[in-house]
Amino acid sequence: MLTSNKPFALVGCAALIAAVIGCSDDSVQEIDFDEPYGHASLQEIGVAADLVVRGEVAGLETGVRIGEDRSIEYRVYTVRVAQTDPQVSDDTIRIAISEVMDGQAFQVAGRASLDEGDQAIFALTEIDESFEFEGFVLVNSQSIFPVEGNNEVQHDGEGTLSDQADGSTPEDVFDELVSHR
Repeated sequence: MLTSNKPFALVGCAALIAAVIGCSDDSVQEIDFDEPYGHASLQEIGVAADLVVRGEVAGLETGVRIGEDRSIEYRVYTVRVAQTDPQVSDDTIRIAISEVMDGQAFQVAGRASLDEGDQAIFALTEIDESFEFEGFVLVNSQSIFPVEGNNEVQHDGEGTLSDQADGSTPEDVFDELVSHR
């Protein structure tokens, strides 16, 4: 387990509550909100991260509830680790990403969604032990960098992260994320 002096936060939880409450249909709502590190560079995201991982999605589970707030459901990715900074001893890690609040599915604008077998780079923060879940969350909603078959990062977000990452090699994105750690 990593240790960190950085405060834990489920990214933009309060903003998500405000954006999702009142949605009554069964469709997935796309939301956009201000969040910590919302306009950060790859270097700034890397500095904020407890862990930077390059890996492949080996499994996923939906409908997972973490901590005391039972209104939020998470998609939990099990990622087979190929490269990390700092090094971890585990072959896999778990990453929790919120996707349902009060029964309403949502997708954060610019946040990639992955399937088993997909490869990506992740900038992560460790989940506080009080949540009784061993794993990580994203530093911000756009700190997933999918790697496509042509060995390029495809980042569909907007702003600095997307401008820096989209079309780059995975090695360049990983190196930029860890360059000032």
